[in-house]
Amino acid sequence: MRPLTHLVLVLAVVAALCFATSVQAQQMRGQRGLQMTPEEAQAAWTLEASHVAGKLGLSKEETTKLVDEYKKVRESYSAAVRKAMEEAMASGVDTGDRQAIRAAMREIQEKITKAETEKFAKALGAFLDKEKTKKAVTQLGSFSGSLDRMVNVIAGLKLDKAKQAEALDLVNAYVVESSAARDKAMAGGDFESMRTVFQELRTKLNEAMAKVLSEEQLAKWTEATARRGR
Repeated sequence: MRPLTHLVLVLAVVAALCFATSVQAQQMRGQRGLQMTPEEAQAAWTLEASHVAGKLGLSKEETTKLVDEYKKVRESYSAAVRKAMEEAMASGVDTGDRQAIRAAMREIQEKITKAETEKFAKALGAFLDKEKTKKAVTQLGSFSGSLDRMVNVIAGLKLDKAKQAEALDLVNAYVVESSAARDKAMAGGDFESMRTVFQELRTKLNEAMAKVLSEEQLAKWTEATARRGR
């Protein structure tokens, strides 16, 4: 395998594994039209955390703290992903062994997610009880760039409060299911199956969104969230 091919493979696998949230990582993934500005990312994180806070019945003060801690962990997670990418490019992984590369990337993803999730849970435990902390971490702990981009699109549709909440519930469920499918595929090395499941989940999500959005809004949603690039 040529060095350039190895570099592309490493970056692609890391990005796919970690669903990097930074604008830089999104640009490296080559998905034109899906990049977000730092301001849009911050707004998406605020909406995601505020939505979960509402479902948990948190007070105004608790909601503010949850939003702040969520933003902190997302920034920390993004920084860890960027560092992992840099280290992967400079690593001595056998360039002819794709299985070894994937195993290394899975280990990186698991290590980063575990460390940041524990950090997030500890921070929330300072002002939430165990049950609410667990639910908040479950809902927000995927650190998914895919969720960020979808939430950004939903925000732009200017839905009323009830419909926005319903739409956010749908994309949250999609991300949870997608993450589970990704983890299963990575563990077994079955990437073809992962692509098929992702396609099925996206179809399911769009069909559910069709029941929430108007025809015009659905067209905007479909266009804005269509995957582009490789």
